[in-house]
Amino acid sequence: MTSVAKALKIITRLSNPPHEMRLTDISDHLQMSKSATYQILRELEISNLVSRDPKTKLYHLGPSLLRLGYVYDQIKGLKEICMPILQVIADSTGCTCYVSIREGIHGFLAYKVDSIQSSSTIYRETMGTIVSFNCGSTGKLLAAHLPERDIQILLAEGLEKRASMSITDKGDLLKEFAKIREQGYSTSIRENSEQFWGISTPIYDKYNEVVAALGIVCTTETFSEEIKNKFLLVLKDHSRIISSQLQFK
Repeated sequence: MTSVAKALKIITRLSNPPHEMRLTDISDHLQMSKSATYQILRELEISNLVSRDPKTKLYHLGPSLLRLGYVYDQIKGLKEICMPILQVIADSTGCTCYVSIREGIHGFLAYKVDSIQSSSTIYRETMGTIVSFNCGSTGKLLAAHLPERDIQILLAEGLEKRASMSITDKGDLLKEFAKIREQGYSTSIRENSEQFWGISTPIYDKYNEVVAALGIVCTTETFSEEIKNKFLLVLKDHSRIISSQLQFK
């Protein structure tokens, strides 16, 4: 593994919970000596890609990544397109509405608007969190549209059990991916949490590739087929709007 690959691995690890790590934990993660790991961390610190808390001695992501995120937003214009639409959907459904973006073979939570109608519908995941590819509607939708070789790489990572209905059998998950591609949307009930159910629709870029997913999360007690179908129509309409605007980016 090159030094660049190791540096990227550190940044990726710190982007996931608990978001702060000791030098020893990072060196264990890289399977490197602490002295070699420290040299990479120092280079990342100089570029402000990683910072070290002087009191706790814990490393975390640095401010340069925030700036790069702003640059990405300006280039893609996705936030400008999505946020007003998320607000409309959250207000009309009473649920949390969000967008997850594909990053390589994984997806991450990019934008979110909570409904002001009920604090119980607030989806408390942190922005930038990697979404599970076997638990939850947007993660499954993004994974379902990957090339077969990438799906196999995901499966090799293992299937986590987050709630009672999490899909932990590889064969069942592959059937679920095929169903998602056929019907054009993804649902989940008690997969990521016992408290929530969700539904997601794909967002396409100008090359007709699925690059993101538009989803809503609602409390489990609100679920019914009638509500699901009603919200599905709302999501389909708005994911088409977002996809259409992306055609010109």
